[in-house]
Amino acid sequence: MEISLDRKTGLGPLVCCKPELLVLGSLPGDRSLALQEYYGHPQNRFWKVIAALNGEACPAGYEEKKALLARCRTALWDVYRAASRPGSMDSDIRMGEFNDIARLLRLHPGIRTVALNGSTAAKAFDSYLKTLDADSRAAFARLKLLRMPSTSPANARWTMEKLVAAWREALPAEKKSPEETPSGTSEVRSGIEPL
Repeated sequence: MEISLDRKTGLGPLVCCKPELLVLGSLPGDRSLALQEYYGHPQNRFWKVIAALNGEACPAGYEEKKALLARCRTALWDVYRAASRPGSMDSDIRMGEFNDIARLLRLHPGIRTVALNGSTAAKAFDSYLKTLDADSRAAFARLKLLRMPSTSPANARWTMEKLVAAWREALPAEKKSPEETPSGTSEVRSGIEPL
């Protein structure tokens, strides 16, 4: 078996206390992988959209960005765990291996909405669902699944204003401060942790 030099492995999930929304991308771009940060390319509008929806300025540092996710009860991950891809374009993704999204949802039953960031993430998610047995697929029936316009700079036809309006549907209806959460923490953890 030939191993591709363009094989990329994604990041672990970012999960806050009591997440209600899971945003799934396809696979982080090269800049994000180098930084080990979701949406690390400065032209990607994800963080600007999330901040605008919460009436906040876009955070500068990654720790501040993770705190923003916690305030809006949002978890981040990708559909692909790994894939072959020269460069960062989603259209170049080949031989993708899926993350265990069903397991993440079992570990975090408060997630009620899954927002798929862009058409590649949505198509990959559809393919992922087809790999699951009936019991695992049933877990997704309780969820609101949203196909969102990509926040990538490659999606230039979507203005910031249009993106914010479209993404408004995805956010949990009620934003709570960290003090209102049962654990009293706004910490965002990387990786799937057992219950």
